[in-house]
Amino acid sequence: MKGDKSAFFFAFLVILFIMNSCFAKHTFYIDSIKGDDANSGKSRRNAWATVSKINETTFLPGDKILFCSGQTFSGTIKLKNVNGTSEQNILISIFGEGKATISGGNSEAFIADSCSFMEIRNLSATGSGRKNGNTTSGIIISNSQNITVDSVKVSGFQKAGLKISDSQKIRITRVHAFDNGFAGILTGHVYYEPFKLLSKNIYIGYCTAENNPGDPTILDNHSGSGILISGTDSAIVEYCLAKNNGWDQPWEGNGPIGIWAYHSNNVIIQNCISHSNKTNKKGVDGGGFDFDGGITNSVMQYNLSYNNMGPGFGLYQYYGAAKWENNIVRYNISFNDGIEIDSCGLQIWNGQPEGPEMKNALIYNNVFYSDFGRAVNYKNGDVPGLYYWNNVFVGRQQPVTGEHTKSAFVNNLYWRKFDQEVLFADDSLAIFANPKFTVPNILNWKPENPASLKTLDLFKPQPDSPLIGKGKLIPDNGGFDFGGNPLPTGSTQINLGVWQ
Repeated sequence: MKGDKSAFFFAFLVILFIMNSCFAKHTFYIDSIKGDDANSGKSRRNAWATVSKINETTFLPGDKILFCSGQTFSGTIKLKNVNGTSEQNILISIFGEGKATISGGNSEAFIADSCSFMEIRNLSATGSGRKNGNTTSGIIISNSQNITVDSVKVSGFQKAGLKISDSQKIRITRVHAFDNGFAGILTGHVYYEPFKLLSKNIYIGYCTAENNPGDPTILDNHSGSGILISGTDSAIVEYCLAKNNGWDQPWEGNGPIGIWAYHSNNVIIQNCISHSNKTNKKGVDGGGFDFDGGITNSVMQYNLSYNNMGPGFGLYQYYGAAKWENNIVRYNISFNDGIEIDSCGLQIWNGQPEGPEMKNALIYNNVFYSDFGRAVNYKNGDVPGLYYWNNVFVGRQQPVTGEHTKSAFVNNLYWRKFDQEVLFADDSLAIFANPKFTVPNILNWKPENPASLKTLDLFKPQPDSPLIGKGKLIPDNGGFDFGGNPLPTGSTQINLGVWQ
C-alpha cells in the first residue's frame, strides 16, 4: 500500500510539473546583431534576430517580448488572438536603455488583432513616409480589449500614426505621433447604416500629436488632424498637445482640427492645448478643438486654444451625420484663433438644418478673445437650445455675429477692442466693459505643457475687473475653475470667465 501511495504521489508531482511547464511565463529576446532565429529566444545569449519569429510563435499569459534597445527591426509585428489575462498581461517592450525601433517601411509596424490584456511600451514605430511609399497606419489595434500603449513614438505613416478600431478598454499614454498623414492618433471607424459606435472606453492621455500634415491620397475629404475620436462610446482625451498639424492637406474643402470628435457619445476633452494647426489655404476648419457631426452627451473643458489657422473651438454638424445634442463647453480659453479662416474663438455651423437636428449645448465660463476677429460666429444657420452664461467675449469686430435667435445669452461680458460700440441687445444681463484681465504677450507666449495650465497666470481678473462676483451660479458646473480651484457655492461670489 505504501508503495502504491508513493507511486501515486510521484505521478501527481510529474503531472504538476508538466502543467507548470506548459503555463510557465517566458521572456523572449530579439537582438538584430547578436541574435539568430534558430535560437530559442529565451535568453539574451539565445535571442532571436527578427520580428518573423514573433509572428510564428504562440504566446501565453505573462509572456514578455523584449527588443534590444537602440536597434532597428524591419518588418511588421502581427499578433492575432494573442491573449493575456487581467493578472498576467503580455508585454512587448525593450531590454536596455532607450527605445527599440520597429521599421514598417511601406507597411504597418505593429498590428494587434483580436488580442487582449497586452502592453506595448518603449518602442518607436517608423514608416517610409506619407509621400515616400507608405500607404497605411503605423500601429493598429482592432477588435481588441484591455490594451495599453505607453511611451511610444510613431512617425512616417500615410494614414494614422496610431489607429484604434472596434475595440474597448484601450489606454494610450505618452505617445508622440508626428510626421504622419491622416492623423497622429485616431479612433474609428464610423459605421453608418445604421449608426453604430464600435469602440468603447478609450483613454488618451499625456500624448503629443504634431506635424501630421495630411494624406496626399485623400482628395475629397479632410486629413491632417492631431487627435481624432470617431465611432466611440465613452472616451477621455486629457493633458494632450496638438500643434502644427494639417498644413499639407490637399483637399480644398472641410479640413482637419487639432483635437476633435465626431459620431461619438460621452467624450471628454479636457486640460489640453491645441495651437498653430492649419488646413488647406483654400479650405476651411484648421482649428483647435471641435465637437463635430453626431456628437452627444460630451464635454470640452479646461482647454487652451491659440494661434490656429481656423476657429479655436467648433460646434459643427455635417450633412449625413447622426443627431448632435446635449453637449457642454466650459472653462476654455481661445486666444487669437482664426488667423486666416473664419476669425473667431467659437464657431457654430449646421450643415444639415433639416435634420437629424443639431440642438442643446451649455456654453459657460469661457474666454473667447481675438485681437483681430470675433468672439463667436454663427456661420451657417441658427441652432436651437444653445445657452451662454458667464462667458467673456472680446473681439476687434462685433463679439457675436451671425443668426442666433434660437440661442440664449445670459450674463456675459462683451467688449469690442479699442472702445468701439458693442452692438448686441440679446443679453438682458450683459456687461459691456473692458474685462481688465491679464492678456499674454503674443510674441513671447507659447505654452505647450498641458500640465502647466492650472498655473497659467493669464486671463485672471485684476482687482478692479468687472468680472469679479458677477457670475451666475450654474448647477453641476464641474466644481472647479480653469486653475483647479473649487468653485464658490454662493451666486454672488462666482466670477465671469474661467478663473475665480
